[in-house]
Amino acid sequence: METRVDSTAASVSLSEQWRELSARRVFFGHQSVGMDILAGVKDLQAQGASGELRVASTSDAGQLAPGTLAHAAVGTNGDPWSKIRSFKAFMDGGIGNTADIALFKFCYIDVDASTDVDRLFTDYQSVMSELKRQYPATRIVHVTMPLRMVQSGPKAVVKKLLGKPLGGYAENIRRNVYNEKLRSAYSGREPLFDLAHVESARLDGSRITFDAEGQQFAALNPQFTYDNGHLNEDGRVRAAREFVRVLAEAR
Repeated sequence: METRVDSTAASVSLSEQWRELSARRVFFGHQSVGMDILAGVKDLQAQGASGELRVASTSDAGQLAPGTLAHAAVGTNGDPWSKIRSFKAFMDGGIGNTADIALFKFCYIDVDASTDVDRLFTDYQSVMSELKRQYPATRIVHVTMPLRMVQSGPKAVVKKLLGKPLGGYAENIRRNVYNEKLRSAYSGREPLFDLAHVESARLDGSRITFDAEGQQFAALNPQFTYDNGHLNEDGRVRAAREFVRVLAEAR
């Protein structure tokens, strides 16, 4: 499936953002959904996005020339604290003295129903604050945690009637709690790539949500995934479009 930028105005804006990135050195730490986003970046390139941007799998600061989007795997899936430590190690290993922009993302698999997201966010914020003091010339971009689909349809209705837990609810609630902490701390103050916001959007601009604990929580739009968590062609291009915008505007 091919996805195109929908309007001339949006295309012009994307071109301007692409040219801005062609003068910057970016480091992106990630795991599997990060590869989906990078595939979306390449989709945008194939669709004619102007400006030079080299996407390179490397954590070697010596390879981080202007116009490079360098990326590397951080930590171990299922252990979010290992990803914080890994990103810090990359920064301390030379990226922090070289990159104009640096960011990393957690995966949806890093959080389950038992994860202490209060402690996770506190630890994340502490390390990011330390890195900002150490490397003031590098702009750190924060990233919300990706979501998964939740159970719906007739089986979900029956489970609700029986008082049984629905698939995906507990884990997505914890992801939402973490994301709200991130937004509260950084939105409007520091660059924020709100991946979860992109993932939960419907094509008409409304959001995919579910009700639990007397609240509404966001979930991954089924139209954007092929396996309940990773992004399909449409989802990855939409995520990449916002990724490029945030990086280009990061100051």
